[in-house]
Amino acid sequence: MSRHTHRITIPLASALAAAVLAIGCGEAHRDAKPAPPPPDAAALGGDFTYDSLLALLGNSDAFYRERTLAEVLPKLGPQGVPIVKEVLEETSTAKIELGNADYELLIRYWALHQPKDAASYAYGHSPRGYQAGAILATVQEWMKVDPEGALVTVRLWAKEEGDFGAATQVGLVRGWYDSGKPGLETYIHDLGATFDRQRALTTYSTSVIRAHDPDTLIRWAEAVPDADPVYKVEVFRAVGDALVPFDIEAAQRFCEKNCDGPNGSKVRNRIAMRWATLGDSPAALEWLAKGEQDKDTQFSVRRTYAVWGGAHRKSAVEWMKNKVAGDPPKWVEPALPVYIELVGRDAPVEGIQVATRFSTTPEEREDYVVKIARHWRQKDEKAAEEWLANSKLDAAALEKIRAPQTEYEGILLKQEARQDEIDASLVHD
Repeated sequence: MSRHTHRITIPLASALAAAVLAIGCGEAHRDAKPAPPPPDAAALGGDFTYDSLLALLGNSDAFYRERTLAEVLPKLGPQGVPIVKEVLEETSTAKIELGNADYELLIRYWALHQPKDAASYAYGHSPRGYQAGAILATVQEWMKVDPEGALVTVRLWAKEEGDFGAATQVGLVRGWYDSGKPGLETYIHDLGATFDRQRALTTYSTSVIRAHDPDTLIRWAEAVPDADPVYKVEVFRAVGDALVPFDIEAAQRFCEKNCDGPNGSKVRNRIAMRWATLGDSPAALEWLAKGEQDKDTQFSVRRTYAVWGGAHRKSAVEWMKNKVAGDPPKWVEPALPVYIELVGRDAPVEGIQVATRFSTTPEEREDYVVKIARHWRQKDEKAAEEWLANSKLDAAALEKIRAPQTEYEGILLKQEARQDEIDASLVHD
């Protein structure tokens, strides 16, 4: 397809826009003026040319570009497809550089009018950096309008390993659900006890909530037949995960009714960990404290506290210090091994003291001390060796502490250093 087909000549402004796209963050970006308000969608749609699109994509304000594309493209008829295809093809040959959001909006517009062609292009020709988002967008549109016709091809794409297969699976489920046509639940069930089915169930659960509400999802889950108990457990776990970011109270109600039943295995843990991941770890832990203190809850307490400590070590340590200032409540005991390790990261001597306090056997205490001292020595060998010189550790323990650093330990130390830098910058700001 040539530009002459659209009777377009590129004026100087468009050439400059293309130059800005090619050079990325150069002088033109540095001196760029604030973008004007988005043009009227109908007006731009009536004058939608290769030049006008390229000029828009050359604007350095990403929010302006995406806002304008999001307003214009859904109202634009199929006459713009050849222009969009040309821009996408030039992106594939590195003639034009687009942001991921720009690319996804453009190919999603193409899929609105030619879903099969757009999806095939996304799968076979999109540049790798854009491909997962392009596949998800186009497959969703194709499945929405023709799930039966698309399924033969799309289910093969979904078998691909990695991000592209995952994007296909998510787009398949979202689009099929949006189509309102039958067969999706059977398709998900027939995936078998696989990670693909777990992903599909989570996507399905989120789609139900967005289209209806959390209670509709809960009613659906509880109505799933008991004929396949493995599948029903997977359904309940997916529902627990999906409810948390939308309605934590609904997730709690769901758990109170079902977590201790035959289909509730690990549901409490999944709710608590996702709740903690979303930023309210203390509330998640206090909620766990109110439940039956069985092995499932104990595991949930430990894992939830570990999630918190991994993301925000200092706040997790301070919270637990208050909990264990006197006799620690029994429900926090499963988290104490994690607490000992977290304290030892920043204050190794204090961590060893805490380990001494909460260890139940000499062997357990020595294990904690070796782990803390080894980490300490790798961060500050001089200080650690001064402490070791006065310790009463035997030769075997000292050998473990002084053994060469493993590759995995090196990676963890780098991650910890980066997280400390981020935490310090947040405090400074």
